[in-house]
Amino acid sequence: MQQTLGLTGQVVQFTVVGHYLKNMTYTDITQNLTNAQIIKQYKYSNQPGNSSPIGPSVNIVFNALGQFLSVNVVDSITTNGH
Repeated sequence: MQQTLGLTGQVVQFTVVGHYLKNMTYTDITQNLTNAQIIKQYKYSNQPGNSSPIGPSVNIVFNALGQFLSVNVVDSITTNGH
């Protein structure tokens, strides 16, 4: 995760860096969309081999074939139904 800071030090942009299977931990949160797309939520891991999640989480959108479509950085982990 790369962050771009504004003049006053606030984060103005997140850039997702790395691979979701290698650099992130799946949070067990999945949402099925009406257009056959699936959102799965992942959280960045501390370091390779360490599954302790840190930092912001990301929602990754896949199509029905499991192909990556897009990613959206979210501030905190959401829970199913909340």
